[in-house]
Amino acid sequence: DIDLEYLLTLDRPDLAYEQIPKYPSIMRDVAFVVKNDVLAGEMKEVIEQVGAPLVKHVEAFDVYTGEHVGDDEKSIAYNIHFQDPDKTLTDEEVDASFEKIVNAVNEKFGARVRS
Repeated sequence: DIDLEYLLTLDRPDLAYEQIPKYPSIMRDVAFVVKNDVLAGEMKEVIEQVGAPLVKHVEAFDVYTGEHVGDDEKSIAYNIHFQDPDKTLTDEEVDASFEKIVNAVNEKFGARVRS
């Protein structure tokens, strides 16, 4: 049996409180085709940097190789969450940020958007 007193003495990380956002987020998915040596984490950093401050979360959710992608290429798909803490974002604001992100990733990594 585990002693409850012992469990209470263990180090636990402090709980962090984050206020629920007042304004909704907008999500966009995009898949980039890049050479096999390009790292998903490096692309994520560029997406976050170029999309700041509106990009709140970026997640790679798929890596694909095979048909419709070159032998030396892969497709990496990302889910990008846009959010402004002070107001509801318009489609135009998100579109402008998304376009900057796509252009930056294409330029830095020799990528193209997979359609």
